[in-house]
Amino acid sequence: MMEKYLTEIEMDNRYAIRLLNLSVAVWPLTVIREFFKTVAEEIQEMVDFEAADLFIFNDEVSAKHSRFTFRNRQVSEFLAVTDPLFFSAQGRGSLSSLFLPGLSRQVSGSYWMNRVPEASLFFKKETEYKFTFYIPFFHQNHLAGFLQFRTGNRDGFSNAEQEILTFTGKLLTPKLGNLVNAHTATIPKVHEAGLDQLKLELFTFSNEIAAIRNKEDLNKLIQQRIDNLFPELAILVYRTGNGGKAYQPVATNIGSDIETEEELLPAGEWVDRDVQALNPVFRSLKELAGKRNSPKLFNDLVNRNWTDAVLTVIDSKNRNTGLLIVLFKETFEAPAYFAEAIREIARQLSIALNNVITSEKIEDQFDEIRKYKQQLEIENNYLQEEIATAFNYNDIVGLSPVMQKVFYMVSQVAETQSSVLILGETGTGKELIARALHNTSSRKKKMMVKVNCAALPANLIESELFGHERGSFTGATERRIGKFELANNSTLFLDEIGELPPDLQVKLLRALQEREIERIGGTAVIKVNVRIVAATNRNLMEEVHAGNFRSDLYFRLNVFPIILPPLRDRKEDIPLLASHFLEKHIKKATRRITGFSSRVLKQLCAYDWPGNVRELEHLIERCVLLTNGPVINQIPVLMTGMEDMGDAVPDIRIRTIDEVEREHIMMVLNKCRNKVAGIGGAADVLQIPASTLNSKMRRLNIKRAYRN
Repeated sequence: MMEKYLTEIEMDNRYAIRLLNLSVAVWPLTVIREFFKTVAEEIQEMVDFEAADLFIFNDEVSAKHSRFTFRNRQVSEFLAVTDPLFFSAQGRGSLSSLFLPGLSRQVSGSYWMNRVPEASLFFKKETEYKFTFYIPFFHQNHLAGFLQFRTGNRDGFSNAEQEILTFTGKLLTPKLGNLVNAHTATIPKVHEAGLDQLKLELFTFSNEIAAIRNKEDLNKLIQQRIDNLFPELAILVYRTGNGGKAYQPVATNIGSDIETEEELLPAGEWVDRDVQALNPVFRSLKELAGKRNSPKLFNDLVNRNWTDAVLTVIDSKNRNTGLLIVLFKETFEAPAYFAEAIREIARQLSIALNNVITSEKIEDQFDEIRKYKQQLEIENNYLQEEIATAFNYNDIVGLSPVMQKVFYMVSQVAETQSSVLILGETGTGKELIARALHNTSSRKKKMMVKVNCAALPANLIESELFGHERGSFTGATERRIGKFELANNSTLFLDEIGELPPDLQVKLLRALQEREIERIGGTAVIKVNVRIVAATNRNLMEEVHAGNFRSDLYFRLNVFPIILPPLRDRKEDIPLLASHFLEKHIKKATRRITGFSSRVLKQLCAYDWPGNVRELEHLIERCVLLTNGPVINQIPVLMTGMEDMGDAVPDIRIRTIDEVEREHIMMVLNKCRNKVAGIGGAADVLQIPASTLNSKMRRLNIKRAYRN
């Protein structure tokens, strides 16, 4: 290539000779598209411009015109477009007054925006072009069209570049005038019969398309009506999808020789800026197939002798909702009303696409409603079962130090997503602690789901946890959602986890690790977000050593263990618990009982309670039913070891405070393995300074080597 562009000097003989050679080279050309491309490519070697356009007015009255655009060494053809600049008589008159025969000139975009308000929209879309150089050509003293060269240079074209463009106009406008006359003469006139038939078909098409609600009906209508309008053409209708990054196939009448149903067209270079305009754009299929990221569809079309395409955006309320591709072969001759028909079809298709998209959204919403309805029915049924079987505790009662420590641990872990393992004897209130964990967590807006692993047969636990599909086994007459799915974004309480069969332990471990499940008989993997709270009255570590419980599952569950003390280790809570249960059951039994006698309270505190809090509640309920007076004075003799306790209680020797304190300190030291200071030491449990504990031990003559 020669030096980049001309400097501010007069055009020398080199460029004059080059332009003369260009005029000789294009003189034999008979196709206006080839003429324009050849001229633009040669001029770009001498003048710095970003785009060039050739406008041809179809007749003296119509505002419609044809336009060829040269950009990135490619030519686009726009069919019978009506840009705002040329739509009104004012705009056309302004052009005529601007262009005089033989006069070429440079103007800025702001010139047109100020002079022709209708041009504002057009120039706003072309803001990167600061200046345009116009070369007009005339026919019988009327403006027939013009060449324009556009640049983004803020200073416009240099004087030398303007001289080259002016000289180009003088050399080429005669030839261009001849080509334009021939081009205009080849545009067939619209016959009245053909126009009437077009209007009738489009009217029928518009009435039928208004009733379209799904892709299947749209496809049938396209195949029928487009064949009536243009039997030689094929069309492809796409909708915008994937966030505007691709086009999804909707309908076509192309037949079965091309696979278009599943192909997603990426919005790559092949959909360039010209296609984004609302006017139909002519493209060679070979040109489209050669662009970067071009779909293989275009190669398939070329291989089946389709040669060209007209592309236009399907627009709805200034929003790109789809793309219309009209295919034709080399033998097709477009009627004069072809571009207008394509625009009208695109307008009608925008209505159909809106109907299809709206119907799909409504159907999706109905699916969501049906899904939530099913979920609510399942949750309601489950909740009814829970109400019928749940413990009737309103709160956890306990002021003893060991229970305060439990409450502290619950508060520490409740807001996290960690798994919790609750350990304790039967009847200690493990489910109440699980509910307290759930109700103080971020998942409290959804109900906690409970599964009692000991209450279900081994062959039903898997279905209960993971659900099953209809027909997956004998008796599976309908699909069932498992407890894991039901507890999604909530808490799943696995009570009596130590009773889980070994084969189910493996599947539970996978669900906890992968956070996904599969229904029995299903193939889909279902993602779940479930917090696990497990409980057992077994020593799981001993079960692991015995081979009855998987060690990996144990360590997965034992992230944060909470050990509930038996009632015999917190006897100071017995009066509170007894009063709580008394108040609860007198309401149910409609009794007027105010409390317990001191003798009864001493008997309750002296008993070891192997059944823990549950046993205490049931005993209080029996007492309420058997008492006729205002005070419970005796306890039903139903517990082992209490038969003779009534007479023995009054003879119990009353111990001194020092004796009680000494016995209590020795008991705590024994549980802490004689550790006095530090975390977990006796001083920590008793919540007193270690120095104070040592002083008490010396005063009460307690040896650290003491063992119970």
